[in-house]
Amino acid sequence: MGSKQITAVIADLTGIPVNSMTGDELTKLTELPEILNDNIKGQSQAIEQIHKNLLTAMADLRRAGTPLGALLLVGPSGVGKTETAIQIAEHILEENNSSPRLICLNIKKNILYHA
Repeated sequence: MGSKQITAVIADLTGIPVNSMTGDELTKLTELPEILNDNIKGQSQAIEQIHKNLLTAMADLRRAGTPLGALLLVGPSGVGKTETAIQIAEHILEENNSSPRLICLNIKKNILYHA
């Protein structure tokens, strides 16, 4: 029995996700502000707050299968809301087209101006 199998058994018994025990998520999260600041200009304060929220969420021993969190990014067009979500999905969630885990809602498309 190798270390991966032992880790999987312990994760199953404790309910703690395997990634939390291996530290992969922590490493990715530590790199996140630098990656976001390299790709999104002028939003360092927002990036810092997102990073703090994600650190808090990942420190919690949440049940397997529950969401890491929900972020509501608001602001005028072109400030980096969508790009921020995409960068987080690619870096933290290892998002790709075959296994989507990010849900983006464009509320502007659902506004009824006559209501």
